[in-house]
Amino acid sequence: MKKVVKVISLVLLMVAVSTSTVAALPSSVTRTYDSCTVTLSLSVLSWSYSSVSCYKDGSSGVINLESFITRYSKLEKPTDTKTDYQYGGTGIGLVSKRFDVPEGYQVIQANATASVSNLAFHESVEWKINAINN
Repeated sequence: MKKVVKVISLVLLMVAVSTSTVAALPSSVTRTYDSCTVTLSLSVLSWSYSSVSCYKDGSSGVINLESFITRYSKLEKPTDTKTDYQYGGTGIGLVSKRFDVPEGYQVIQANATASVSNLAFHESVEWKINAINN
């Protein structure tokens, strides 16, 4: 009986590892302040790029992109990972940054943090794969 339970557990673990799912964390945040709406949005096409944009309506304040970090894993060897970091960046009205995926890799996680200096907006968004396809 113990062997049967072990085999079933191993099969269930293999099925869980062989599927990839996107985490339920928010990849977009929108906040409204009086007549101003601020949106921070993260887009990921795991084979091509990760990009983040932060924009607002009705305000001339500056949006600060505090960080934008993307992690990749090698397609043939998922335990081989690399990371792109970008800290800092300002713009008026629109901030947009993009990382292209290196050849032979896929995006496994991306996150960004942005704020608006004259508003109470300070938010982070994240996208990630919980398990990597084998």
